[in-house]
Amino acid sequence: MWNIVCYILFLTCSLFFSSCSSNNNNIDGGDVIYITNRIIPEFNLMDYVDSVEYILLETTDSSLLRGVNKASSDTNYIIVKDQDAKIFTFYRDGRFISEIGKEGRGAEEYIYLSAYYIDRHHNTITILCGATGRLLTYSYNGEYLHTKYIPYIDCNIRTLTPLLDGNILAHYPLNNDIRPSEFEYKLFIPSADSLLPKSLLISAPVVTKGHQGSLLWEPFDFIGNELWATKTFTHDLYKYNNGVLTRVLTFNWDRAIPNLEQLDKYESMEHFEMITSMLKDDFSIGFTAFHYVKECESLFMQRGYSEGVVIYNGEDAFGIDGLIYDKNLNLYSNILSMGITDSRWGYSDAMSLYDMKDSLNSITNIGLKNIILDLKEDYNPIIYRYYLKPNFVELLKENYSTYFE
Repeated sequence: MWNIVCYILFLTCSLFFSSCSSNNNNIDGGDVIYITNRIIPEFNLMDYVDSVEYILLETTDSSLLRGVNKASSDTNYIIVKDQDAKIFTFYRDGRFISEIGKEGRGAEEYIYLSAYYIDRHHNTITILCGATGRLLTYSYNGEYLHTKYIPYIDCNIRTLTPLLDGNILAHYPLNNDIRPSEFEYKLFIPSADSLLPKSLLISAPVVTKGHQGSLLWEPFDFIGNELWATKTFTHDLYKYNNGVLTRVLTFNWDRAIPNLEQLDKYESMEHFEMITSMLKDDFSIGFTAFHYVKECESLFMQRGYSEGVVIYNGEDAFGIDGLIYDKNLNLYSNILSMGITDSRWGYSDAMSLYDMKDSLNSITNIGLKNIILDLKEDYNPIIYRYYLKPNFVELLKENYSTYFE
């Protein structure tokens, strides 16, 4: 389905998803899809999962993690960023490989990690040291490979990803009184040992003060080899092609994005004060995360921070309201943070699972049960990945048919 859709999109954005339902109306720069009154309640995730992969990360003096900030996978490897902003690699079975880079002021070291990206085509990890404008690249085994430079003025980057054309896409935080970000996205083009910036999408027309942050904790993802992205204070999705981000989809529901005039009210507010005020005024703050789930060939977009998720498979668009439940872990969580893609795995600290030893009979997953049996309280966290059923959307439509009438 998505291969056909993306081919149509490549030919002409105005015909994008021309085979979709009659709820779609064409707008300048893409289709608009309405999902009002198609918000289904929370449900038991395990009813829609083919399998779950649990991995206990090896605990050694060299691999002792301070929690997990983000865990990702690449075929036979696991890449983890911990709460101290250090990167570690493990084999798929949990065996420790290496810490990636070291903090310091040496040529192969970074002062602090500002952002990082994984290049799955070359088995490398690149760390941005914003203090020095350097991108240091290492192999999965921790071997230092090379350094490239970007202008210091462009170093205020939150998220990076490599593109198949050799360029790098960077996402920036909200415009701020301390460190302005005129553009939300920039493209970095290799030139000798440097990367030259090209401005793409401009920042949202609001300036925060004090704490600088981004509303988007997952701004982009790949559908096959094509990069798609979302933008702050929008319900929009963009597609990257030939150095340009073009809007292709807009999702609308009963809570609207503030317009330019309405945004003036929130000018110069502190970051979290602005978010709280917008929600109090019954505005949407837009998408805050975006993932493509390959098992069910569907887009998953987080609405705000606690408004549920929009799901779109190229034919049907609907929302999931509230949290999703996992009986094995006795866990309620947002579906996008539960670990449904290779880009972001879920995780649990060892102490929480250790406390489940007295209730092993309630756990149906044999792999998880075996991990808990051998677990000690001071072990590294356990990460996990849900593999949704290919007919995930069809099952939801069947079980919640009244929402699709």
